[in-house]
Amino acid sequence: MKFVDHADARIQQAQLVFPDEVLRRRCISVLSPIGSALIGLGPGQSIRWTEQGRKRRLAVLEVQVRQRSGHERSTVVGRKI
Repeated sequence: MKFVDHADARIQQAQLVFPDEVLRRRCISVLSPIGSALIGLGPGQSIRWTEQGRKRRLAVLEVQVRQRSGHERSTVVGRKI
């Protein structure tokens, strides 16, 4: 998943994983507050929340879905690639 954090306008890429896989680089646990909020969001959708009194917003730019066969399918801002 590729997303932009509007707090610093930085584009980031991370993979949503189960908690025991978080030790890998650029992973977000599906059980974390941000991870659970990102589940099911597609390109162009965003989430807003308050963290330690600060308003935050992330917008999804791209979602890559790994299928069991190992192939990846990407969707970028509403277009399938």
